[in-house]
Amino acid sequence: MIIGTKNKILLIGVVAVLAIGAALFAARMNEDVWICQNGQWVQHGHPSAQMPTSGCGTVAVAALNPASATYTIEGKTVTLKDGTAQTNDPSAGASQTITKIFEANTQGDINGDGLADTAVILTQNSGGSGTFYYIAAAIKTEGGYKGTNAVLLGDRIAPQNNQIQNGEIIVNYADRNPGEDFSVRPSLGKSMYLVYSNNELTPKPQSLNNSLPIGYTLANYSLEKITETSCTQDSECVTPMEYAILSRCPFTSLCLNNKCTVVCPSHIK
Repeated sequence: MIIGTKNKILLIGVVAVLAIGAALFAARMNEDVWICQNGQWVQHGHPSAQMPTSGCGTVAVAALNPASATYTIEGKTVTLKDGTAQTNDPSAGASQTITKIFEANTQGDINGDGLADTAVILTQNSGGSGTFYYIAAAIKTEGGYKGTNAVLLGDRIAPQNNQIQNGEIIVNYADRNPGEDFSVRPSLGKSMYLVYSNNELTPKPQSLNNSLPIGYTLANYSLEKITETSCTQDSECVTPMEYAILSRCPFTSLCLNNKCTVVCPSHIK
């Protein structure tokens, strides 16, 4: 069968139209998608699907122990080796940022799987005078430990102790009063309660202790007396009667540095 010149031209035109249509359709299909760029998912157009949670960037591998796990600090992943890491951080104005484990001895289950996770206090220094403290967790899995995101506690604070109670991490530490110079020794007691949910460690609101009178919080407190009673968690401490009957403050007791300590919660103004 011989195809005439006009028919050939018509056939070529039809093929061209089909090719252009297919290209436009493919471009349209690729317009509303999530694209992996530089290890992060980037929204292209208006995809109907939620952002993927895996398959882009470096996958964190379970470590043998918390001292060799990978944590996320200020949006950047840091992998420790024997409890320390040195990373380049030009944005901080220093050639290297040094990250270290300050304490990683507190264990308990924070994700409800029955395995003992670890609360980890990390410090980070970029060459200046500041030393920033963070709280993170090393989640125990069947294959090892996986680090979480780190939550900032403060600059040059004085950590007291950590606890894990009812699936929550409790960090007790001392900070400076507002306006005090960093040369002043931290004396303002603070506590941060954190929960692990949706693969993220987040602080709870400041109304931390439901047993306190309305208007008071243990987010800040002043130290009243360090007793001789040893402890490992707050629930082991009973406020002495001579403080419980006082009206000037709703005194309560916390386990700080393994000693039951009477504190005066701050008043919310």
